[in-house]
Amino acid sequence: MFTLIYDALDWLDGLNKRMQFGRAKRLAFYKALRSYHRGGQRKLTALQLVRDTHERHAPWYARVVNKIASVRWRAREPIMRPVIARVADDALAAPGLLLGRSLQEWLPQTERDLLLAGEVSGKVADAYDTLIQYLGRQKSTWQKLMTALFYPLVLVVGVFVLLRTQGVAMLELMDGDDMSRLSTQTMILLWVSFQARDYWQLYVGGLGALTVASFVSLPIWRGRLRTLFDHFAIWRLYRLIQGCTFLISYSMMIRAGLPVRTALVLMRNSARPWLRERIEYLIYQGVDKGLNIGQALRRAGFGFPDPKMLPIIETHAEQSNAAELIGVEAQERLDDLEASIKFMADIANLVMFLIVFGVLLIYLNASEEIINSRIAR
Repeated sequence: MFTLIYDALDWLDGLNKRMQFGRAKRLAFYKALRSYHRGGQRKLTALQLVRDTHERHAPWYARVVNKIASVRWRAREPIMRPVIARVADDALAAPGLLLGRSLQEWLPQTERDLLLAGEVSGKVADAYDTLIQYLGRQKSTWQKLMTALFYPLVLVVGVFVLLRTQGVAMLELMDGDDMSRLSTQTMILLWVSFQARDYWQLYVGGLGALTVASFVSLPIWRGRLRTLFDHFAIWRLYRLIQGCTFLISYSMMIRAGLPVRTALVLMRNSARPWLRERIEYLIYQGVDKGLNIGQALRRAGFGFPDPKMLPIIETHAEQSNAAELIGVEAQERLDDLEASIKFMADIANLVMFLIVFGVLLIYLNASEEIINSRIAR
């Protein structure tokens, strides 16, 4: 029981740290380390410089609070420190560990894998470049995704408000009247309006809970049912992004001279349950049985990272420069992902527009029918 409590607290602490160390801060952190690395600074020296720089240029409110604390309560250490300075401190506290290991509570899994791949392979500069490109692409992708989802969401809210207000007005207008003479579509509209009026909290709460559960399930849900869901909606996007990033990390490690099995084990050790399941299958049912990475991915049957990529990866795996070809293919597939998001957004927008248009037509017909019914009475 206590173990579960401690594990839950550790998970919440890690989640809190990753939320504090957001995309913009991580991007600034990687850029600073890359600049110091190009200047010939060692890792520990670069981390000290990053920490000191951000502490000296802390936000004004943090400096005010720290000053008050030092004067009022004689605090020896600042009580408000920039997040990047705290991250650098955690890395400095474990100088013998790889950066991807010492910062595992601060970094998302994908970025840990990329960073570890660069450190293990001795190509740290390439890892920083890849991370910076990845974060820039991720920002662009999520912006397009949020923009794509915003319009359908507005339409859904508009339909709900219409049913919640005008539909309820029709219900009140029909109060005490005989509804048996109304058409089926008008009865359906009135029933939906009744649901929106009396149970809107349940529907809004249920939709919110479903959304949260969907996002939480992305890195932890595994099994064959999840494999089926990986072909739809956000699970499909997660599969593509994680799969291509996995191939990029794999490519970096293999090009550095690591054996295939060693590279896969390193990535498995830091992977979340969903990705770990796929990597373990590649190791035990693929590589250990003499298959190359392309054959192992196809044999796994997960459609990972993408069914359309599997024949290409299998072909590349037979070439002498397989790792380089696979890495390039994964980068290009990530670039194509933005176009896929736009296409899905266009489809969603069209579907929602047709739904809204249909609801408006039903509403107008129902209003006319109700008015004619009252006039006839």
